[in-house]
Amino acid sequence: MTIETLSKAILPEEIEAVFRLEDIKDEVESTVFILYEKQELIPKELVGKEIVFDGFCNPLELVHFPIKGKRLYLRLYRRRWKEKNTTKHYSNHYELHDAGMKATKLFGAFLKATL
Repeated sequence: MTIETLSKAILPEEIEAVFRLEDIKDEVESTVFILYEKQELIPKELVGKEIVFDGFCNPLELVHFPIKGKRLYLRLYRRRWKEKNTTKHYSNHYELHDAGMKATKLFGAFLKATL
């Protein structure tokens, strides 16, 4: 099983569509999936301009359905871009979780339904 196959089987579609699973950290009580925004997803404001990659935004960490009794965290890194020879940063914004929750929309809906 490749990491892409694992990604498609476990991740919500809205996350799998824009992030690539790059690493998995197996810890004692949890598993952390490290995901990076796909490089080809340049912010709309910069399309057609000369741009440079400018690192990553602070990661967003969301809880998803547990795996084998361990908590599963998705650590998402969005790319940061800027137009060449400028200092203003741009990044894409995604609605990956409901306001006030640090869980994926799918897992959040499951939790709301069971409580």
